Amino acid sequence: MPISPFIPPPLLPVKVPGLSSLPSFDISILRLDQLHPIISGNKWLKLEGWLQQAALAHRHGIFTAGGPWSNHIHAAAAWAYLHEVPFHAVIKGKSAQRTPMLQDVLEWNGKIEWVNHSEFNKEQHWQQVADKANLQWIPMGGDGAPGEAGVTQFFNRFANYSFDEIWCAIGTGTTVAGIAASAIGAKKIVAFDPGIGDEQVYTKLKGIEQQLPHRSISIVQTRLGKFGSVSAELVDSMNRFFIGTGIPTDRVYTGKMIHAFMEELLLPINCEKRSILLVHTGGLQGNRSLPADSLKFMGW
Repeated sequence: MPISPFIPPPLLPVKVPGLSSLPSFDISILRLDQLHPIISGNKWLKLEGWLQQAALAHRHGIFTAGGPWSNHIHAAAAWAYLHEVPFHAVIKGKSAQRTPMLQDVLEWNGKIEWVNHSEFNKEQHWQQVADKANLQWIPMGGDGAPGEAGVTQFFNRFANYSFDEIWCAIGTGTTVAGIAASAIGAKKIVAFDPGIGDEQVYTKLKGIEQQLPHRSISIVQTRLGKFGSVSAELVDSMNRFFIGTGIPTDRVYTGKMIHAFMEELLLPINCEKRSILLVHTGGLQGNRSLPADSLKFMGW
């Protein structure tokens, strides 16, 4: 798939259309999925932080890790291809796997090493391999202080915006951490867990909350099953949201977050008017794992 030059548009929060049935709430959405047709979402924001570090260290390529459907791997491989630098990835899985995501990476001249679970988790080893090859090691999902800094830099542009709540899905918690540290106005950040259930991430976010007394960070968990699982209820929810708003969502993060968000707003206790920002973290390429006729929207 060809990649167009990466020039980030001046994204701003926009009102969510089609939610007139909820007059008590002022709902906006930040569509990070529109940052770039390929290098989209919070994946780019985290990458930017790590790439700034790579430039300082004079690294000449990227070495990172993820699963066979990783949005982070996809975005990093696309960036490397666009900028004509080497890309290497450690993929947890079997070499016989050929997901559309992995096929894209191979077509973009990326090098893939398939490993088992125990080998995959030897991050210090992969860091040393990357150093030896003069490649920038980026942890899975862009996790770490540079990734958080990239998110913070982006959200600092919204210093003049203020919301009662910001909703954002979590994987490693890096994006929520970056938002919390930024200048955007928000009393409360809702960290939506799409089924990961990682206590280390919860502890990390609670630690950040303690360091930032002006922020409240709460965790809302999905009731739609484990991370990456897809149910008929989820697909129906994604389709209804698209029909009502014209906004496509992904099956792993934002789709589940929107489902939980709509359920929470309809609870009788949530009758107080408040302004809410939904962060669309992109990752639409992962919808290619669903049957072609599942979703009402085509492409990604």
